[in-house]
Amino acid sequence: MTTIANLNPFSAVLLFGRKKEPRPITQTSAPEKTESKQKLKSAIVGKYELSEGKLTFYVAKGLFKKRWNVINEFLVAEITNVDNIGNGLIITWNGATYSFLPQKKSESFRGLYDQILGLLAEQQQTKEKNQKETQLKANLTAVLNATLSTVDLTFDILIRLNETRVNWQTLNGYSDKLVGGVSWTVQTLPPLNLELNRISDAITKEVPKEVSKEALSVLKAIYNYFNNLPNKEDTTENSKLFENAKNTMTNYLMLNDVIFAKVTGQEDDPEELAALENALSKLIDESNIKISLNDIASSIQKTKTSEDKVEVDYIRKIFREQIVLL
Repeated sequence: MTTIANLNPFSAVLLFGRKKEPRPITQTSAPEKTESKQKLKSAIVGKYELSEGKLTFYVAKGLFKKRWNVINEFLVAEITNVDNIGNGLIITWNGATYSFLPQKKSESFRGLYDQILGLLAEQQQTKEKNQKETQLKANLTAVLNATLSTVDLTFDILIRLNETRVNWQTLNGYSDKLVGGVSWTVQTLPPLNLELNRISDAITKEVPKEVSKEALSVLKAIYNYFNNLPNKEDTTENSKLFENAKNTMTNYLMLNDVIFAKVTGQEDDPEELAALENALSKLIDESNIKISLNDIASSIQKTKTSEDKVEVDYIRKIFREQIVLL
């Protein structure tokens, strides 16, 4: 913390060659104490300006032709304290304290004092709002990143489930990652309740129909969670962030659905592809996310079977790398 500036610095004196006077052995009276603090001297102000967050004090100079000279300038955002004593004004800025008095005794700085307090209050509110928005953005990004992994693994299970010969060992591996990889550390958002153990149990029992049913239930729960944000306790000021998060998840589910259809041998559905393109275009226009639609379309066309894992991962990577820009 910066200390208050010393307005009366002392100067050192070198005592070379000076004859030393003998000092008495005893002292009959205590030395007089000097005043450790001096009263803060006030600068006389002829006028002031408060504009665009800057406060400027002036004094008139010149005997015949008056001109206004600047005494002090302050950025209001950097003022840490302001007091109104009598008709004067005391400002603490950059660790130092400054005192001002109006040139006319009949005038007062009361109005200026109220203005500064108002600006400081607005700045504090803006700061708190920005901090809250930044934290919310970080929380939504963390939730999206965690949930997108769940979406990937759930679709991987559905893709492998539709192979001619189901490899239950591979599905068990996906299930272990799915159940073991879920962690919820964001306390400011409502929890996402997913019954992932049901997928694990269905895979253990090797019942394809039940596995498919539970996997679709998980994807539906994820969609509903984001679609219902924000909850009633959230302010409308952050609605855009929630809307972007919802659209991001909706797009990702659509993208994985198109991949699923492609690798399981289904014919291309022009309407489905057009819907995905329109949804991605809208997301790009309304958020900071920048995705190359050509790259995604090209990779989708290259993806033909469930063995094209490299292309599937690349498509997902294109999308997920942009989540930090939500």
